Amino acid sequence: MIISAIFQLGLGITMINRVTDQQTMVKKEMKLSFLNYGIQSDVTQRWNSFQSELSCCGLHGGNSYKSKQLPIPESCYKDQRNLKLYAKINNCHMGCFVKVKKLEEKFLDPVIILTFLCSFLQMSNAILILNLLRPKPNPRRYHIAYGRT
Repeated sequence: MIISAIFQLGLGITMINRVTDQQTMVKKEMKLSFLNYGIQSDVTQRWNSFQSELSCCGLHGGNSYKSKQLPIPESCYKDQRNLKLYAKINNCHMGCFVKVKKLEEKFLDPVIILTFLCSFLQMSNAILILNLLRPKPNPRRYHIAYGRT
C-alpha cells in the first residue's frame, strides 16, 4: 500500500512536469495540421467542425488565416445565420490552441488533485494499519493491598 501511494505521488509529480511538454506537442501537431487547411479537404472539414464546436478560430485567431492569405471561414463565426450582418462582432477571436489549452487545464487539474488526494489517503491508511498491527502492551495489573488495622 505504501509503495502504491509513493507510485501515485510520483505519477502526480510527473503529470505536473509533463504539462508543458504535452502542450508543446499538441501545439506542434495542430500547427502541422493547420498548414494543410485549404489544401486537403478532410483536414479543412475537421478544422471547420472543430472551430464550430469550440467557438474558436484558426490556430491563434483570425490572423492565422490572414497569414495564409485565406478568408476567415464561416466556422469561425458564432452565429452563422447572421454571418454577413454582424461579421465584426460575431467573429470568434480566440485561437483554437488557447481553447484546447484551457480545456486541458480544466480537465487535467482535477486529475492531478485526485492523484495527490488518493496518494495521501493511501499513506494515511497504511499508517493506521501499521498502528493497528503493532503488538499491544500487556495491561498492568495493580494489586491493592488492604491493610488490616
